[in-house]
Amino acid sequence: MASDDEKKVRLRSKDGEVFEVPEKAIAAFSATIRGMIDEGCAAADGVVELPNVTAATLSRVLEYVERHFDSDDDYPSSSSFNPGDDDPLARFDEELVNVDNDTLFDLLQAASFLSIGKLLDLTCKAVAEQMRGRTPDEIREKFHIVNDYTQEEEEDVRRENSWAFE
Repeated sequence: MASDDEKKVRLRSKDGEVFEVPEKAIAAFSATIRGMIDEGCAAADGVVELPNVTAATLSRVLEYVERHFDSDDDYPSSSSFNPGDDDPLARFDEELVNVDNDTLFDLLQAASFLSIGKLLDLTCKAVAEQMRGRTPDEIREKFHIVNDYTQEEEEDVRRENSWAFE
């Protein structure tokens, strides 16, 4: 992804691990980091703090950025990027989100915080696929969501939004 003479940026995860990455790649993908770099938001030691992202998650995000940056330099500006199933990049993306729910949600939150739109789309799609064809009760069970509606409130919601339950 980077040659030795490329400008680097150092990122510190919320658990203190520092990652050194090519500025060009990370700035191309992350509007948040690009903004922090532009505004000079690095700490005194030159490190950009990412208080919402763990090292394990940041490592996965950086792998995503590296793979996509190496594969298609125009990727961030291309709205039609949609690799086919036989594409190694598509297989990488599928494997990236084929993880337990805690890891998937951490990755989704990191993509949101870092403003990496394509990664956010990918993680949201993975969550949506887990909900496809399930009843509300099955979704609650799958994602450990507590139903805090009373029976009457739930009936009101179903009546008001009957189109969604057909």
